[in-house]
Amino acid sequence: MFEITQGVPQGSLLGPLLFALHVNDLLKASAFNSSLFADDTVLCISSGNCVVLQKVINTGLQKVDEWMRFHKLSLNYSKTSYMHIRPSGKQLYDFIVKSNENTVSQTSSIKYLGVYIDNKLTWSDHVTNLEKTISCSVGIFYRTRHHLKEREFKSVYFSIAYGYLKYAIGAWSGVGKTRLRRLNVLHKK
Repeated sequence: MFEITQGVPQGSLLGPLLFALHVNDLLKASAFNSSLFADDTVLCISSGNCVVLQKVINTGLQKVDEWMRFHKLSLNYSKTSYMHIRPSGKQLYDFIVKSNENTVSQTSSIKYLGVYIDNKLTWSDHVTNLEKTISCSVGIFYRTRHHLKEREFKSVYFSIAYGYLKYAIGAWSGVGKTRLRRLNVLHKK
């Protein structure tokens, strides 16, 4: 017995297009709201009742798993996790998310399209990551400050720091002033 597998090399130009064509009807497989980008898929659902939410998630995940098996795909459970977003102060409901005896792990933060989202929408993880990135940029600026003219220095700034600060700012810009203090100090350096 032999198996023929189809696919394209990772990173190829056709990969995202073929992925989109292949999984386009995943949106109809369950009650989840689906978001597809390149080869990443995010499934979202909400409910005011945590018990109902857990049941809907497990039922929906079962339908997604059936859809995947029908299309000769498999869900990589080691790369799959879920996050329960809730308002600050609300108690975390301990979900058990399973599909075909595979348990999906819970996480308190995810990175999606370059933005770190935490389960309380405080954006702390995103700001912390920005601080690390800008801190590295400050080191580069410090080492090159005597070798570059002002115009070149601005070019370096816009190429290695500015884009990180502006990316998705509409989502995370509501972070409190005290949380942004260290980022502002690094940016001014």
